Amino acid sequence: LGFVLRMIGLAATVVVAFSVADIVAVLLGGGTVEEVFSALVTIAVAVVVRAASIPGADQCHSRAAGAARAQLRSAALRAAVSRESSGLPADASQLVVSGIESLEAYFASYLPQLAYAVAAPLVLFGVVLTLNPATAWTMLAITPVTFILIGGLLTVARKRAGGHFRTFGKLGRFFVESMEGLPTLVLYRRDEERGRRFNELSEDFRRATMQLLQMQLSSIVVMDLAAYGGAAATMLVAVAQVARGDLDPGAAFAVLLLSSEFFLPIRALGSAFHVAMTSVVASRRLFSFMDEANWSGAVQAAQLAERMTGTGVELSRVGFRYPDASADALDDVTMSAQPGRITAVVGESGSGKSTLVAIIAGLRHACAGTVTVGRVSVVAQGSYIFSGTIASNLRLALPDATAEQMVAVCRQVRLDEVVRTAEDLTY
Repeated sequence: LGFVLRMIGLAATVVVAFSVADIVAVLLGGGTVEEVFSALVTIAVAVVVRAASIPGADQCHSRAAGAARAQLRSAALRAAVSRESSGLPADASQLVVSGIESLEAYFASYLPQLAYAVAAPLVLFGVVLTLNPATAWTMLAITPVTFILIGGLLTVARKRAGGHFRTFGKLGRFFVESMEGLPTLVLYRRDEERGRRFNELSEDFRRATMQLLQMQLSSIVVMDLAAYGGAAATMLVAVAQVARGDLDPGAAFAVLLLSSEFFLPIRALGSAFHVAMTSVVASRRLFSFMDEANWSGAVQAAQLAERMTGTGVELSRVGFRYPDASADALDDVTMSAQPGRITAVVGESGSGKSTLVAIIAGLRHACAGTVTVGRVSVVAQGSYIFSGTIASNLRLALPDATAEQMVAVCRQVRLDEVVRTAEDLTY
């Protein structure tokens, strides 16, 4: 509906241009006052239609963007809840809040402008072609040059925006991770060092922000030169046509008005992309975050209702596989545990004990089989693992630890299969 209203506004602009051409033709040809008055009334009506259609289109785009934002927020929050037991990424809050908010500009500005920037020049080309073919073909010939200039500039701007968002995400992840692991940092007296690193990342983000702003200001100048330069070149061709007598002065006025309107949608598309390009970068991480939460497959409503029907724990042929894993974490697991009887689950590291407990607690959903349980609560025990390498985590306790010492510690805690040599500490 917003696109239709924009096209109605464009039609009103064409009517204004032709009415102005009629007025000029009447004045130069000695027409009547009634003809001028009729053209002025037509212009007034067209201006009112355009004035009503453009805000109406913007309102439609905003409503559509708001609906998309609400759907994305609901999906992202469901993904966050489903992943809470397995640990949320440190940038989850940025994705659910800032990432979705930035996507509103993509839906409200960029997508509508993209459709209009394709349709409007085609319509105007056809209109100008009926007035003066030479001017119309000049407009069409300049359009690829304009697209190439703006497209090349936006390619560079997209890379700069990607770097800006990655820096922002790195800073946000570092902050969230530091807050979650603050007891560990204080325990090993690494809080001051962490603070200094936070200052460094903040400065990196400031520099990335200033570089992005500088790029945006420079690109605005280039886009203006491309758009208005194309309109000026078209106007010069129209004036030359009038000078040779190949174009009526009235039609020339219409061409002059429509030539600027021809390049403005392309210029506006570049501006809209500048606003939305950060959200385009954020959307990749956002959709990846939601896909990772939905990988285990849909859980049948009957299976969810069945979970609360028993008093104990009953698992029948339960299977589970993590995303991108080559093998099942659990395969054909059947067990029974009743209240009043202690049941222990033992096994080597990585054998699926934590996964089994998470399924029993309802924190994960089985990919196969049935799960019937009563009310179950889980008391978890574990320390915080910071992002980085194994060595960087181990050196929180002993900064000067040698590779041999760290390998020995890993063997003591049964991480032999993960860490066999000093090179493995860099994972």
